[in-house]
Amino acid sequence: MGLLLFDFDGTLAETSKISEMAAMDVFEQFGYPAPTLAQLQNDRGKPHIVKFTGYLNNSLSEKEMATFMAAFWEIYEKYEQLLLEPYDLARESLEELKGNGHRLGVVSNKASKALLRNLAAVDLLDLMEVVIGSDNVDQYKPNPEGIYRAWEEIPTDRKDTLMIGDTIYDMQMGKLAEVRTIGITWGGSSCEQLLAENPDRIAHTFVELEIIIANMLNEYVTF
Repeated sequence: MGLLLFDFDGTLAETSKISEMAAMDVFEQFGYPAPTLAQLQNDRGKPHIVKFTGYLNNSLSEKEMATFMAAFWEIYEKYEQLLLEPYDLARESLEELKGNGHRLGVVSNKASKALLRNLAAVDLLDLMEVVIGSDNVDQYKPNPEGIYRAWEEIPTDRKDTLMIGDTIYDMQMGKLAEVRTIGITWGGSSCEQLLAENPDRIAHTFVELEIIIANMLNEYVTF
């Protein structure tokens, strides 16, 4: 059985509109030029603090940036109460995978407070044995530190670990950690963008994902 590490945003739940609306609002609130929708969509998968620091040309002090981010997450939480929703069959598929003996976790570029709250809101937190957010690591995706941190809590061989996500950063992180990767196409990246990162497999539905996981991990079973 394997350790299945999932991204959250765009992989287990739809959050893009929440992020985009909260970003637009916080930039307006502080009177800064807002990023375009195209910029926000192109930067999906990056930590919010990294995106926002770039949009602001690194012009804020550490204290000012902390105030800005606190305001963003406050707005984000209000929108998530209206718009956050899991993808169809997410719970059912994860329950089946866990029932088959796999251990489940999340490695995300989202701040852990919001990540844990979101996982609970979409009824997935109880299925996860490890949850790694952006503030639990020193280096964000695509750096593989998040996977290494997951291994500290659930020691697992590389060959038995799969990284599953919707962005190029998930695929890059998996490759840097020398684990196999599965790109999913219902999130923020197109199939073409994911294929450019040479994932081991591509899944278009949760049902297909379950089949792919079974096949990939069975490759190492000997009789």
